[in-house]
Amino acid sequence: MRFLLPALACFFFLTGCCGLFSDTPIPPPMELTFSVALDPSLTLYAVDWDANRITSTDSNFRFYPVQRGLPAGTLYTFRLIYPNDEVAVPANENFTALPSSEEPNFQAGLQQYYGYPPGKYAIELVTIEGSHGKIVARTFIRITRANETSPEDVRLVMQNCSHLLPPGNSIFQSLDSSEAFALAICIRDMAIVQNNPEICKAVIPYFNEGMFISDACFEDYAVNKSDLSLCGKRERAVDKALCRAKITGDMQECLTFQCDFYWSCDDQRDVCLANFNILRNDVSICRMLKGDDMRNRCLGGALLDKSYCNQITANESRESCLRNIDEMPPQN
Repeated sequence: MRFLLPALACFFFLTGCCGLFSDTPIPPPMELTFSVALDPSLTLYAVDWDANRITSTDSNFRFYPVQRGLPAGTLYTFRLIYPNDEVAVPANENFTALPSSEEPNFQAGLQQYYGYPPGKYAIELVTIEGSHGKIVARTFIRITRANETSPEDVRLVMQNCSHLLPPGNSIFQSLDSSEAFALAICIRDMAIVQNNPEICKAVIPYFNEGMFISDACFEDYAVNKSDLSLCGKRERAVDKALCRAKITGDMQECLTFQCDFYWSCDDQRDVCLANFNILRNDVSICRMLKGDDMRNRCLGGALLDKSYCNQITANESRESCLRNIDEMPPQN
Protein backbone atom coordinates (compact mmCIF):
# COMPACT_ATOMS: atom_id res chain seq x y z
CA MET A 1 0.00 0.00 0.00
CA ARG A 2 1.04 3.57 -0.62
CA PHE A 3 0.80 5.62 2.57
CA LEU A 4 1.56 9.32 2.79
CA LEU A 5 1.46 11.64 5.74
CA PRO A 6 -2.30 11.74 6.30
CA ALA A 7 -4.43 14.74 5.55
CA LEU A 8 -5.72 14.21 9.07
CA ALA A 9 -2.32 15.20 10.40
CA CYS A 10 -2.63 18.46 8.45
CA PHE A 11 -6.10 19.22 9.80
CA PHE A 12 -5.13 22.15 12.01
CA PHE A 13 -2.74 23.54 9.42
CA LEU A 14 -5.65 23.66 6.98
CA THR A 15 -8.27 25.02 9.33
CA GLY A 16 -6.36 27.42 11.53
CA CYS A 17 -5.49 30.06 8.99
CA CYS A 18 -8.17 31.96 7.32
CA GLY A 19 -11.70 33.35 7.41
CA LEU A 20 -14.20 30.71 8.39
CA PHE A 21 -11.45 28.53 9.77
CA SER A 22 -9.68 31.00 12.04
CA ASP A 23 -9.31 30.30 15.74
CA THR A 24 -11.40 33.40 16.54
CA PRO A 25 -14.19 32.32 18.92
CA ILE A 26 -17.80 32.86 17.90
CA PRO A 27 -19.00 35.97 19.81
CA PRO A 28 -21.72 35.72 22.47
CA PRO A 29 -25.32 36.74 21.66
CA MET A 30 -25.95 40.46 21.38
CA GLU A 31 -28.26 41.99 23.97
CA LEU A 32 -31.18 43.00 21.78
CA THR A 33 -34.90 43.35 22.18
CA PHE A 34 -36.81 42.02 19.17
CA SER A 35 -39.90 42.99 17.22
CA VAL A 36 -41.33 41.70 13.94
CA ALA A 37 -42.09 43.86 10.89
CA LEU A 38 -41.76 41.66 7.81
CA ASP A 39 -40.93 43.59 4.64
CA PRO A 40 -42.06 41.79 1.42
CA SER A 41 -39.63 43.85 -0.66
CA LEU A 42 -36.64 42.07 0.95
CA THR A 43 -35.27 38.73 -0.20
CA LEU A 44 -33.88 36.12 2.19
CA TYR A 45 -32.67 32.65 1.26
CA ALA A 46 -30.00 30.03 2.05
CA VAL A 47 -27.06 28.92 -0.09
CA ASP A 48 -24.68 25.99 0.09
CA TRP A 49 -20.87 26.12 0.14
CA ASP A 50 -20.77 26.86 -3.59
CA ALA A 51 -23.38 29.64 -3.30
CA ASN A 52 -26.14 27.53 -4.89
CA ARG A 53 -29.57 28.55 -3.63
CA ILE A 54 -31.09 25.76 -1.53
CA THR A 55 -34.25 25.04 0.47
CA SER A 56 -33.01 21.84 2.14
CA THR A 57 -29.68 20.34 3.14
CA ASP A 58 -28.08 17.35 4.84
CA SER A 59 -27.23 18.10 8.47
CA ASN A 60 -23.53 17.52 7.77
CA PHE A 61 -23.31 20.23 5.09
CA ARG A 62 -22.90 23.93 5.77
CA PHE A 63 -25.40 26.49 4.59
CA TYR A 64 -25.40 30.27 4.80
CA PRO A 65 -28.17 32.89 4.90
CA VAL A 66 -28.23 35.57 2.22
CA GLN A 67 -30.14 38.85 2.19
CA ARG A 68 -30.91 41.07 -0.75
CA GLY A 69 -32.60 44.46 -0.67
CA LEU A 70 -31.46 46.13 2.55
CA PRO A 71 -30.40 49.76 1.97
CA ALA A 72 -26.64 50.27 1.88
CA GLY A 73 -25.27 51.02 5.35
CA THR A 74 -27.95 49.05 7.21
CA LEU A 75 -26.57 47.07 10.17
CA TYR A 76 -28.03 43.58 10.20
CA THR A 77 -27.67 40.04 11.49
CA PHE A 78 -29.29 36.61 11.10
CA ARG A 79 -30.93 34.15 13.47
CA LEU A 80 -31.68 30.44 13.01
CA ILE A 81 -34.77 29.13 14.79
CA TYR A 82 -35.37 25.50 15.73
CA PRO A 83 -38.65 23.81 14.66
CA ASN A 84 -39.88 24.26 18.27
CA ASP A 85 -39.37 28.06 17.96
CA GLU A 86 -36.31 28.13 20.23
CA VAL A 87 -33.22 29.95 19.00
CA ALA A 88 -30.55 27.71 17.41
CA VAL A 89 -28.18 30.47 16.24
CA PRO A 90 -28.64 33.75 18.11
CA ALA A 91 -27.94 37.25 16.81
CA ASN A 92 -24.24 37.14 17.67
CA GLU A 93 -22.43 38.89 14.82
CA ASN A 94 -23.43 41.76 12.57
CA PHE A 95 -22.85 42.87 9.00
CA THR A 96 -23.28 46.12 7.11
CA ALA A 97 -25.31 46.06 3.89
CA LEU A 98 -23.40 47.17 0.81
CA PRO A 99 -24.81 48.67 -2.39
CA SER A 100 -26.50 45.88 -4.34
CA SER A 101 -23.81 45.97 -7.03
CA GLU A 102 -21.14 45.25 -4.42
CA GLU A 103 -22.88 42.67 -2.22
CA PRO A 104 -20.89 39.43 -1.78
CA ASN A 105 -22.50 36.09 -2.57
CA PHE A 106 -23.03 35.63 1.14
CA GLN A 107 -21.77 36.88 4.49
CA ALA A 108 -20.07 33.84 5.97
CA GLY A 109 -18.93 35.35 9.24
CA LEU A 110 -17.71 33.07 12.01
CA GLN A 111 -20.90 31.12 12.66
CA GLN A 112 -20.98 27.58 11.28
CA TYR A 113 -24.47 26.66 10.07
CA TYR A 114 -24.41 22.86 10.13
CA GLY A 115 -24.86 19.86 12.38
CA TYR A 116 -28.43 20.51 13.47
CA PRO A 117 -31.03 17.75 13.94
CA PRO A 118 -33.53 17.11 11.13
CA GLY A 119 -36.50 19.44 10.88
CA LYS A 120 -37.85 22.63 9.32
CA TYR A 121 -35.89 25.67 10.53
CA ALA A 122 -36.65 29.37 10.16
CA ILE A 123 -33.94 31.80 9.07
CA GLU A 124 -34.58 35.37 10.18
CA LEU A 125 -33.08 38.60 8.85
CA VAL A 126 -32.75 41.15 11.65
CA THR A 127 -31.89 44.83 11.26
CA ILE A 128 -30.13 46.45 14.21
CA GLU A 129 -30.76 49.91 15.59
CA GLY A 130 -29.01 50.46 18.90
CA SER A 131 -30.20 47.73 21.25
CA HIS A 132 -33.24 46.85 19.14
CA GLY A 133 -33.45 44.09 16.55
CA LYS A 134 -36.26 44.18 13.99
CA ILE A 135 -37.08 40.89 12.22
CA VAL A 136 -37.72 42.12 8.67
CA ALA A 137 -37.66 38.86 6.66
CA ARG A 138 -38.11 35.16 7.33
CA THR A 139 -37.57 32.05 5.22
CA PHE A 140 -37.32 28.34 5.90
CA ILE A 141 -34.81 25.55 5.30
CA ARG A 142 -35.39 21.85 5.85
CA ILE A 143 -32.50 19.95 7.41
CA THR A 144 -32.47 16.25 6.64
CA ARG A 145 -30.67 13.44 8.43
CA ALA A 146 -26.99 13.07 7.62
CA ASN A 147 -25.95 10.24 5.35
CA GLU A 148 -25.28 7.55 7.89
CA THR A 149 -22.60 4.90 7.81
CA SER A 150 -24.01 1.52 6.83
CA PRO A 151 -24.57 -1.05 9.61
CA GLU A 152 -21.77 -3.20 8.17
CA ASP A 153 -19.32 -0.28 8.26
CA VAL A 154 -20.36 0.53 11.83
CA ARG A 155 -19.74 -3.13 12.75
CA LEU A 156 -16.24 -3.00 11.24
CA VAL A 157 -15.38 0.16 13.12
CA MET A 158 -16.69 -1.22 16.41
CA GLN A 159 -14.77 -4.45 15.84
CA ASN A 160 -11.47 -2.71 15.13
CA CYS A 161 -11.60 0.73 16.75
CA SER A 162 -13.98 0.46 19.73
CA HIS A 163 -11.11 0.68 22.25
CA LEU A 164 -10.40 4.20 20.97
CA LEU A 165 -13.93 5.62 21.20
CA PRO A 166 -14.51 8.56 23.57
CA PRO A 167 -15.96 7.50 26.94
CA GLY A 168 -19.69 7.50 27.53
CA ASN A 169 -21.68 9.77 25.25
CA SER A 170 -18.91 12.37 24.97
CA ILE A 171 -17.25 13.50 21.75
CA PHE A 172 -13.72 14.61 21.00
CA GLN A 173 -13.54 18.38 20.57
CA SER A 174 -10.59 18.19 18.16
CA LEU A 175 -7.78 15.96 16.94
CA ASP A 176 -5.41 17.58 19.39
CA SER A 177 -4.98 14.51 21.60
CA SER A 178 -3.32 11.15 21.00
CA GLU A 179 -6.59 9.30 21.67
CA ALA A 180 -8.64 11.38 19.23
CA PHE A 181 -5.99 11.21 16.53
CA ALA A 182 -5.66 7.43 16.96
CA LEU A 183 -9.42 6.98 16.47
CA ALA A 184 -9.44 9.08 13.29
CA ILE A 185 -6.48 7.14 11.90
CA CYS A 186 -8.04 3.80 12.85
CA ILE A 187 -11.22 4.63 10.94
CA ARG A 188 -9.18 5.99 8.02
CA ASP A 189 -7.16 2.78 7.88
CA MET A 190 -10.33 0.69 7.97
CA ALA A 191 -11.59 2.58 4.92
CA ILE A 192 -8.35 1.89 3.06
CA VAL A 193 -8.13 -1.78 4.00
CA GLN A 194 -11.78 -2.37 3.09
CA ASN A 195 -11.49 -0.36 -0.18
CA ASN A 196 -14.49 1.65 0.94
CA PRO A 197 -14.15 5.45 1.36
CA GLU A 198 -17.69 5.64 2.79
CA ILE A 199 -16.28 4.28 6.06
CA CYS A 200 -14.71 7.74 6.48
CA LYS A 201 -18.14 9.01 7.48
CA ALA A 202 -17.95 6.86 10.62
CA VAL A 203 -15.76 9.52 12.30
CA ILE A 204 -18.55 12.13 12.22
CA PRO A 205 -20.45 11.16 15.42
CA TYR A 206 -17.30 11.08 17.54
CA PHE A 207 -15.89 14.55 16.86
CA ASN A 208 -17.11 18.09 17.25
CA GLU A 209 -15.50 18.78 13.86
CA GLY A 210 -16.47 15.38 12.48
CA MET A 211 -17.43 16.65 9.04
CA PHE A 212 -13.99 18.21 8.50
CA ILE A 213 -12.21 15.08 9.72
CA SER A 214 -14.33 12.87 7.47
CA ASP A 215 -13.49 15.20 4.58
CA ALA A 216 -9.75 14.84 5.29
CA CYS A 217 -10.20 11.06 5.50
CA PHE A 218 -11.55 11.05 1.94
CA GLU A 219 -8.37 12.79 0.83
CA ASP A 220 -6.17 10.24 2.58
CA TYR A 221 -8.12 7.49 0.85
CA ALA A 222 -7.90 9.16 -2.56
CA VAL A 223 -4.13 9.70 -2.24
CA ASN A 224 -3.56 6.15 -1.03
CA LYS A 225 -5.49 4.76 -4.00
CA SER A 226 -4.12 7.35 -6.47
CA ASP A 227 -7.72 8.03 -7.45
CA LEU A 228 -8.10 11.59 -8.72
CA SER A 229 -11.86 11.17 -9.09
CA LEU A 230 -12.25 10.88 -5.32
CA CYS A 231 -10.65 14.29 -4.79
CA GLY A 232 -14.01 15.69 -5.84
CA LYS A 233 -15.52 14.35 -2.62
CA ARG A 234 -13.66 17.04 -0.71
CA GLU A 235 -15.76 20.13 -0.05
CA ARG A 236 -13.53 23.18 -0.52
CA ALA A 237 -11.83 24.02 -3.81
CA VAL A 238 -8.47 24.30 -2.04
CA ASP A 239 -8.84 20.79 -0.60
CA LYS A 240 -9.74 19.33 -3.99
CA ALA A 241 -6.62 20.99 -5.44
CA LEU A 242 -4.41 19.76 -2.60
CA CYS A 243 -5.70 16.22 -3.07
CA ARG A 244 -4.84 16.36 -6.78
CA ALA A 245 -1.42 17.87 -6.06
CA LYS A 246 -0.56 15.05 -3.65
CA ILE A 247 -1.56 12.39 -6.18
CA THR A 248 0.15 13.97 -9.19
CA GLY A 249 3.10 15.45 -7.30
CA ASP A 250 2.50 18.65 -9.23
CA MET A 251 2.70 21.90 -7.27
CA GLN A 252 0.91 23.69 -10.13
CA GLU A 253 -2.38 22.18 -8.91
CA CYS A 254 -2.07 24.59 -5.96
CA LEU A 255 -1.49 27.59 -8.22
CA THR A 256 -4.05 27.15 -10.97
CA PHE A 257 -7.27 25.93 -9.31
CA GLN A 258 -10.43 28.03 -9.38
CA CYS A 259 -10.61 29.65 -5.93
CA ASP A 260 -13.76 29.73 -3.83
CA PHE A 261 -15.18 33.21 -3.55
CA TYR A 262 -15.47 33.67 0.20
CA TRP A 263 -11.77 34.06 1.06
CA SER A 264 -8.79 35.34 -0.85
CA CYS A 265 -7.01 33.31 -3.52
CA ASP A 266 -3.68 34.15 -1.89
CA ASP A 267 -4.84 32.54 1.36
CA GLN A 268 -6.24 29.48 -0.40
CA ARG A 269 -3.08 28.95 -2.44
CA ASP A 270 -0.94 29.42 0.67
CA VAL A 271 -2.90 26.67 2.42
CA CYS A 272 -2.54 24.34 -0.54
CA LEU A 273 1.19 24.96 -1.05
CA ALA A 274 2.02 24.75 2.66
CA ASN A 275 0.32 21.38 3.05
CA PHE A 276 1.69 20.07 -0.25
CA ASN A 277 5.13 20.94 1.13
CA ILE A 278 4.80 19.12 4.46
CA LEU A 279 6.50 15.96 3.14
CA ARG A 280 8.96 17.86 0.98
CA ASN A 281 10.35 20.47 3.37
CA ASP A 282 11.24 22.57 0.37
CA VAL A 283 12.26 26.00 1.65
CA SER A 284 11.71 27.52 -1.80
CA ILE A 285 8.01 26.58 -1.61
CA CYS A 286 7.75 28.12 1.85
CA ARG A 287 9.14 31.37 0.52
CA MET A 288 6.40 31.46 -2.14
CA LEU A 289 3.70 31.84 0.52
CA LYS A 290 2.08 35.28 0.65
CA GLY A 291 0.89 35.33 4.26
CA ASP A 292 3.50 36.05 6.92
CA ASP A 293 2.12 33.56 9.45
CA MET A 294 1.79 30.76 6.91
CA ARG A 295 5.27 31.43 5.54
CA ASN A 296 6.83 31.46 9.02
CA ARG A 297 5.02 28.28 9.99
CA CYS A 298 6.18 26.56 6.82
CA LEU A 299 9.79 27.72 7.30
CA GLY A 300 9.74 26.73 10.96
CA GLY A 301 8.70 23.19 10.02
CA ALA A 302 11.02 22.89 7.03
CA LEU A 303 14.09 24.19 8.87
CA LEU A 304 13.11 23.00 12.39
CA ASP A 305 13.81 26.56 13.48
CA LYS A 306 11.65 27.89 16.32
CA SER A 307 12.61 31.47 15.58
CA TYR A 308 10.18 31.38 12.66
CA CYS A 309 7.42 29.93 14.87
CA ASN A 310 7.93 32.75 17.36
CA GLN A 311 7.16 35.31 14.62
CA ILE A 312 3.65 33.86 14.10
CA THR A 313 1.00 36.27 15.39
CA ALA A 314 -1.87 33.76 15.88
CA ASN A 315 -1.42 32.12 19.29
CA GLU A 316 -2.79 28.68 18.40
CA SER A 317 -0.80 28.47 15.19
CA ARG A 318 2.39 29.62 16.94
CA GLU A 319 2.01 27.02 19.70
CA SER A 320 1.25 24.30 17.16
CA CYS A 321 4.38 25.21 15.16
CA LEU A 322 6.55 25.02 18.29
CA ARG A 323 4.93 21.77 19.40
CA ASN A 324 5.44 20.15 16.00
CA ILE A 325 9.16 20.94 16.12
CA ASP A 326 9.44 19.52 19.65
CA GLU A 327 7.75 16.31 18.48
CA MET A 328 10.06 15.80 15.50
CA PRO A 329 12.49 12.87 15.90
CA PRO A 330 16.17 13.77 16.35
CA GLN A 331 17.98 14.49 13.09
CA ASN A 332 20.92 12.25 12.20
